[in-house]
Amino acid sequence: MKLSNQVYLIVVLLIMATFGCSSNKNIAGITNSSIAYAETFDSFEKVNGDKLIKELLLQRFEFNKNIIKAGFTDGMALPKPKSIMNRSDLTSITFGKLVYLVKDSRILGVRGVPLTSTALNAINSRITKLDKVQQYCAEKTNTEYIKPNRDIQYIKTLDRQYFSSLKTILLITSNISSLSKKPNPSVSIEMSVASIKLGDETEFHQDQIGKSIAEIHQIN
Repeated sequence: MKLSNQVYLIVVLLIMATFGCSSNKNIAGITNSSIAYAETFDSFEKVNGDKLIKELLLQRFEFNKNIIKAGFTDGMALPKPKSIMNRSDLTSITFGKLVYLVKDSRILGVRGVPLTSTALNAINSRITKLDKVQQYCAEKTNTEYIKPNRDIQYIKTLDRQYFSSLKTILLITSNISSLSKKPNPSVSIEMSVASIKLGDETEFHQDQIGKSIAEIHQIN
């Protein structure tokens, strides 16, 4: 008989809480043990992260292409904004050949990859923010499209942020996959992720765009 999600989550959290005061190394070990334990059950959601991101990219690309062909006429179905990491329940998200265990919009660990809490925080700070930015840009773009006097330059700016954010998530997870095979992957992954700087949009000076970009940079 399958355990319910509630019972299962309690078991996983108890395992992690038991070792809550351990060193970074032990924390990483327990996190990955929890992932291995989690994979013995199939009562939680499993997501193909690569596929989801490619679908989001293609969906927006096709919309842009079609609306340009239609001369920016009204009535076309808008792409639905979607978060990748916003998961309140325990979820496994696959990027490449690695499985990321996610709960409450936070990556708890990566299966088979021993990570220190510092490395895990670096991964979360990049991927989580990029995910929030892409969803924010998708929502703002859709809102702008339905306005009577839409600002095309504003839409283009948001679109660039949208595509860049999603592609950067793919870049980060691809680097993590490659570095996970190193003898000491945690240090290599932490340095690689920390070296990826989020975009600087200071080149845009229009008031509306500037306000939007300021809001993007305030996303935590």
